[in-house]
Amino acid sequence: DYIDTIDSVTYSVIPVKSIRQFLWFIQQETMPSLPFIKVPALITHSSTDPIIHPSSATYIYKNLGSERKKLYWFVSNNHAFTVDGRRIDVFHKIAEFIHQVV
Repeated sequence: DYIDTIDSVTYSVIPVKSIRQFLWFIQQETMPSLPFIKVPALITHSSTDPIIHPSSATYIYKNLGSERKKLYWFVSNNHAFTVDGRRIDVFHKIAEFIHQVV
């Protein structure tokens, strides 16, 4: 279902060492820390993101330690959702969440 992103990636070169360090950080630091995050959190993700699989957002939501959390799905063919026509809708969802937790 996901498009081939080879032609849409904006980096001409991605150093392998950087990818390894990034993946190590995600696995060793970020994932184990999620249960300790207690602040309100809004996770926004496109159900059709061509770069990051939607299961990442679901994982974060399920493992986040916050009692006040929300996962908002939207449809966008861009990884950077703030550059397409859905950005106003997403910004409204963010403002709505802030008003709910303040």
